[in-house]
Amino acid sequence: MFEFFAICILLISGINFHFRANGYRGRVTDHFDGKRFRNILEFFSEREKRSDKSFHGPSFFIRKLLYTHWKKRPLPEGILKPQERVFGDQIVATFINHATVLIQTEGLNIITDPVWTRRASPFPFFGPPRYMQPGISFDSLPPIDIVLLSHNHYDHMDIRTLRRLSRRDSPKIYTPLGNSEYLARRKIFGAVDMDWGESQKFSDVFSVDCVPAQHFSARGVTDRNKTLWGGFVLRTPHGDTYIAGDTGYGPFATRIQKSYPDGFRFALLPIGAFEPRWFMHIVHMGPDDALMLYSDLKVKNALAVHLGTFDLGIDGQDDAEKRLAQLLAEEKNTDVKFTVLQNGQSMSV
Repeated sequence: MFEFFAICILLISGINFHFRANGYRGRVTDHFDGKRFRNILEFFSEREKRSDKSFHGPSFFIRKLLYTHWKKRPLPEGILKPQERVFGDQIVATFINHATVLIQTEGLNIITDPVWTRRASPFPFFGPPRYMQPGISFDSLPPIDIVLLSHNHYDHMDIRTLRRLSRRDSPKIYTPLGNSEYLARRKIFGAVDMDWGESQKFSDVFSVDCVPAQHFSARGVTDRNKTLWGGFVLRTPHGDTYIAGDTGYGPFATRIQKSYPDGFRFALLPIGAFEPRWFMHIVHMGPDDALMLYSDLKVKNALAVHLGTFDLGIDGQDDAEKRLAQLLAEEKNTDVKFTVLQNGQSMSV
């Protein structure tokens, strides 16, 4: 019996060592204590802090493993292959799946959190499976110039997809602090670490800013919050685009609002995996939160993301979309433009 437990401990330790992030080392800031990152304000109650820990509790994951009411669905009909390039001030956004969106503008092809694998998991045989295929096949992707990687969770940082993109297109990868080292150890090069508030110039007319989000990070068992998470702002002469990343609704919104007082021409806002609300609200926005952020940041057009592909909460497969539709029907401001697309569908701004 002792030998069995010893083997289990060694196996778990080995898996953790293989997948965990080494962690970032740098100066202490208001969101980094020298070893681990934290959200801007620790404004949660003691109950909410305890519930944050329960996100990793066995009861939640046992329920997710044993029960789901999601069903596999086919892709919508009439999906078109993306254009090679979109020039000028037009923005064409193609929702591929979950948080993966192809943004085409200014002659550039930008992709967010690219995931083409069968599961949001380190294992090909275990973990959350996909319930809808990617809306665009990998081989149908146009050449990718920029990858925006919001954080290191498996439904956002997919090493196999990133390696394929790196080998095929050698894109510039923008990601919050600590993630570039993890990628380089896995033969994925071209990543640039960014802290909240930092900006990287890609060309004379295009730059990428890293902005705060309210979330957490982990690849293994012992590396929680050792790398940073965040969102991005794409800056162009024709208006800015905000990519929220994976986030709950929180005080970071005030900081973004002050930095970009003119608002955003376009935004990707997550609305899914929002139940049970009593603890999911800390790290995931629901439709109500997303609509508040839309208003706070003066967004003109938004695309809903983080829905429809991976079952990560206990909300139903269509709950996020239905709740957003209900809120929009009740919205007194008829100028709100908040779109939900199926995998493979596109919208033009």
